[in-house]
Amino acid sequence: MWIIMGLTDMVLGGAVLLVYFGYLPVDVTGIGFPRWMVGAFGTIWFFSGLGVAAYQATKTVDGEQLRGPILQIRRTRRAPREKQRARRRVSRPEGA
Repeated sequence: MWIIMGLTDMVLGGAVLLVYFGYLPVDVTGIGFPRWMVGAFGTIWFFSGLGVAAYQATKTVDGEQLRGPILQIRRTRRAPREKQRARRRVSRPEGA
């Protein structure tokens, strides 16, 4: 959900930047906004959306990297030696 919101912010910020650079014919000075303010707003909006989308695409849950097209958790298995060590720690008496 958050990644969709980040991508939407990127698209909307990009549209505002297209207005600022003159690729979309909208007269923002007629609305009452200075041109530099439109550029600053579009830049901040675009890069904040990029940051949210990038964070959501690379975030981890419990130290495990999210992967796949729908960002499912990929569970990793412990190596056999680590399992044996974990069993030894649990099965040893406290005095030993």
